[in-house]
Amino acid sequence: MARVQVKAHTLIAIKEKIAAEQQAKQFRSTVVALIQCLATGKFLMIEARAGRYWAFPQGGVEPNEGVIDALLREVREETSIDPQELTVRKFCLADQAPIENWQRDGYTHGKSYYYFHLTCETEPDVFLDEDEAVRYEWVSHAEAMQWILSLRARRDRDMRQKSDGMLFALEAARSP
Repeated sequence: MARVQVKAHTLIAIKEKIAAEQQAKQFRSTVVALIQCLATGKFLMIEARAGRYWAFPQGGVEPNEGVIDALLREVREETSIDPQELTVRKFCLADQAPIENWQRDGYTHGKSYYYFHLTCETEPDVFLDEDEAVRYEWVSHAEAMQWILSLRARRDRDMRQKSDGMLFALEAARSP
C-alpha cells in the first residue's frame, strides 16, 4: 500500500460524496492520478485508446470501494506501477462534468472527477494495459500543460471541461 498524506477528514468527506453519487446514479465517480517523479519533476501521462487523447491515469470508483483503494487500483491496472512505490501527497480537486445524453453503468448525468497528486522517487517501470492506453510519456509540467490545452481545441464539450479540471489539478500539484 502507498503512503497517504491526505488529511483524514478530507478522505471522509470524499467517501461520503462518492457514496451519495453512487446512490443517486447521476454522476459516475472517477479518480485521477497525477503521478510525479521527484527525481525529474516529470508527470506521467498516457494516451487513451478511446478518443486518442493524452491524460493522467484514471478510472471509476467501484461500489463500496475506498477512494484511495480505487486510485491505487486504477494506477496499477493502467500502468502496472506498484503502489508501494507511490506516496499520495494531496487531494487536488473535485470537479463535476455534466454530459448531455450520457449513459454509463447506470449513471445518467456525467462524471465527477477526484484528482490526487502522487509522487515516486524515480520513474518506475510502466507496462500499459493495452485495452486502456496505447503509449505513455514522462513529461515536464510545461509539456503536460500543452497536451492538456490541446484538448480545449476539440469540439467535444466534455473534453474541454475535462481539460479545465486537469489544468487546475496540475497547478495545484505543482504548488507545495
